[in-house]
Amino acid sequence: MKIKVHFLGILAKYFRMDVAELDLPGTPTLRDLLAELGNQYGALLPSEIWDREKKIFPPTLFIRGKERDLEILEEPLLEEEVYFLLPQAGG
Repeated sequence: MKIKVHFLGILAKYFRMDVAELDLPGTPTLRDLLAELGNQYGALLPSEIWDREKKIFPPTLFIRGKERDLEILEEPLLEEEVYFLLPQAGG
């Protein structure tokens, strides 16, 4: 399944792009998407965004679909849904 992820805020700088298109096999989940982002781009990311030892993103990053927040790692991704990866905003 082709997945399009937009990187918002400072994440576009870290990923060195605004949008990535990934091809994930089968019926991918949020866990699959995050793992593939880490595999492909983890070397570019600072340690506060990507834990190289544990190979995980911190809970301060959010994944948003068209009309939903993705919070459960086993949540399936939807065909042709566009996803947004954004940092937690503070104020």
